Amino acid sequence: MAHDVYQRPFTGEHEPQNAEVVDVAPEIPETLSSAKYQQAQARAKEIHQWRMGADETHIPRRLIERALAGIVQGIGFSVDRGVPLTNRLIDSESVTIGAPLFPLSEGIKSQRFWLDAPHIDGIDDWFYECVDDKGPMRSHYVITQTGAAKFSDGRSFPFVLDGSDNEETALLDGIEMYHKGAKDFYDLAA
Repeated sequence: MAHDVYQRPFTGEHEPQNAEVVDVAPEIPETLSSAKYQQAQARAKEIHQWRMGADETHIPRRLIERALAGIVQGIGFSVDRGVPLTNRLIDSESVTIGAPLFPLSEGIKSQRFWLDAPHIDGIDDWFYECVDDKGPMRSHYVITQTGAAKFSDGRSFPFVLDGSDNEETALLDGIEMYHKGAKDFYDLAA
């Protein structure tokens, strides 16, 4: 995938939108210790490995569908079985793990946060999406061994530094919490 085109989770409330394609890996300045980025990448690698070992039983709606198969078919519950398992796992993670990680800001109706499918170039793509009265807004975070960058609509944006609030630090903390949530999601011993 290009760096700003991604497999968006596909829960029914949101329709996919195309993002502008960025063909070249962005230059990312180091603003925090490289160790923090390397740890974030190690966490992402573990999550990707857990996904590779997962099956349909890790998707909560699959358990409901299986338990209530006859009733579910009768009421028209539908899950697109043509969507690859990895994409369905990402969608489920974004709602069950990523949504509750950050407090909802005033005016925000819903939010999700997720790790996208892995890249062969050593870059991890994380996404945050929130929905307000005007619709969805997305931020794309790129993590490398030495730094992080933020994009929206294919354009680079600086991280928000508001007093003691540091968006980049919050992102790295969120990745750590997401990793812990993914460990529970995939039923791994703590």
